[in-house]
Amino acid sequence: EEQSGAAAYAVADVTDRDSVVRAAAACTERFGAPDTVVTAAGAYGPIGRSWEVDPAAWWRAQEVNVLGTLHVLQATLPGMLEQGRGRIIAFSGGGATAESGSTGGFLLGVGPGWRSSFGAGVIPPQPSRTWSLHLPRNRS
Repeated sequence: EEQSGAAAYAVADVTDRDSVVRAAAACTERFGAPDTVVTAAGAYGPIGRSWEVDPAAWWRAQEVNVLGTLHVLQATLPGMLEQGRGRIIAFSGGGATAESGSTGGFLLGVGPGWRSSFGAGVIPPQPSRTWSLHLPRNRS
């Protein structure tokens, strides 16, 4: 399976850390640490002035878009670091660049921070509002 181009996926509620950990473990058990992880779950969230939107709807969008992405990264990045390689592709919706300061801005901001932490490269968000974290190959 290593050279077959096979892929695995698992269904998880990204707001539930245990659900994400179980999904990542299921894929890792079959294939080993991932070479590529795509985070694409997202909630559009409320539209409007921040002082007028429903706080519960706003918070739900934070849970899906920010906490969900963090859960996926925490569940998969350690294995990638251990194997000395990997790629994370994180999608963010149009809210990332909207004046409303939506949760997508977190995703656009976190990529460069992870680059400095791991010596990895980041593809800037042009024009599809994604970032990709490429871990350098372990040269040992």
